[in-house]
Amino acid sequence: MTCVLFLGALILLCASCSPATSDCLDTLSEIGSSPEIVAASRASVFPDTSCGGLLFSIGTAEYAQASFTAARKAFEAATVFWPDSSKAWNGLGLANYRIRDYSAAERAFKRSLRLAPRQIDVYSNLGLVFLAQARYIDATAAFIAALGINPGYTEARFNLAYTYDLQGRPDLAEGEYYRVLRDHPDHPTARYGLAVLFRKAERFGEALAQLDSALATHPDYADARVERGFLFLRRNEYSRAAGDFRRVLDSYPGNTQARYGLGLAYAFQRQWVAAHAQYESLAVADTTYARRLRRVLGN
Repeated sequence: MTCVLFLGALILLCASCSPATSDCLDTLSEIGSSPEIVAASRASVFPDTSCGGLLFSIGTAEYAQASFTAARKAFEAATVFWPDSSKAWNGLGLANYRIRDYSAAERAFKRSLRLAPRQIDVYSNLGLVFLAQARYIDATAAFIAALGINPGYTEARFNLAYTYDLQGRPDLAEGEYYRVLRDHPDHPTARYGLAVLFRKAERFGEALAQLDSALATHPDYADARVERGFLFLRRNEYSRAAGDFRRVLDSYPGNTQARYGLGLAYAFQRQWVAAHAQYESLAVADTTYARRLRRVLGN
């Protein structure tokens, strides 16, 4: 027997009407996803008619649209219908991480790992939860656990390098960044990470070389271009610095770090009108950078 179930303006067809089906529809109503998302999710899991599968698909769709609260509701409901689904718990962990509910995210990821212990992506996700809370020892252990399962997992190795940097262990960080580059020579964020390490160690030439390499393959990488702009300022190459900062601002006018750098570049070249124009923009957008630039400009 086939019956018709209504969810707002959307008509859902199910194989049979049961109490479980009614519970599922009640849950869908509480999530509040659009009919379009529900319809697309239903189509993506067909012929699976389970509520857990549908809810997981809805959570995935909401997450992809950055609707993280709705995604959390959907994944949370999916774990009720699919309590032994490691992927449902991982989805719930990701949604909680995105809305900065780190305790809930940690619980969900650990539940996922209890169900399926060799999930490298879940270990890496758990590491990011720890990293967001400055729990560097726990983060390190999580990333190392992922790499213990798959040494070639680039995301975990990069995150491990970044964690070592935050811990003040530059030698270990440098080694891990170079391991990423051994397998992925064009990895721009690994080169950027090395550049930051080298700049902090006052190894400016090496830092510049890494940034040049990153920008050669990813010319729109704003963070790398801003970092290179400040290195050019250190080297008194003010025109080149201004060029990098202007290029970033062409694409990202709200990048206050680039605007501050451009103001400095103008000031160091005694282009006072242009420098004051950057100050005026910063006075509205970022008072911290505005005060710093004002100290350079004087009264």
